Amino acid sequence: MELNGGKIWKTQVLWGKQRGVVLVPCEQKLFIERDEIIILSLPENTTEKEKNAFLKDALKDVLCKEIAILMPKWEKITGLKCRSWFIGKSRRAWGWCRFSDRKIMLNEWLVYKPKGCLEYVICHELCHLDQANHGKWFAALLNKHMPNWREFEVLLNGKIPGYGKWK
Repeated sequence: MELNGGKIWKTQVLWGKQRGVVLVPCEQKLFIERDEIIILSLPENTTEKEKNAFLKDALKDVLCKEIAILMPKWEKITGLKCRSWFIGKSRRAWGWCRFSDRKIMLNEWLVYKPKGCLEYVICHELCHLDQANHGKWFAALLNKHMPNWREFEVLLNGKIPGYGKWK
């Protein structure tokens, strides 16, 4: 299949939506997000391994840019500030926060989930800067700042969270 001279290479999930990835031959490497497609502009002789690596790096950049927008938004909403954040890998957690140095890790796989999930994880981890555990005060903070947080918890983990009470 072709689109304006570019070939559909594969499909890719971005922000919770399946999109076609179109390859457009060009010497300049570019990643462009358009509606239901992703356009990769790459030299014609790019190997499959290089294409995959470029796509993975581009998705990480997209996530990084989104976090850079959302972190200050949620710091303002919650009144809680982290000292620094980074994108990492974890098989067990969508994010974590280290209270002692106010550092937050956000899982690189969040780029595959709807943006609301990323906002939830950011809010969740910021709330941990005030409450270290998942007790009732933590749940109260989440309820205050993001009343629909449980919807995103279910989207991320496929189960109803075990902390706090449903209201």
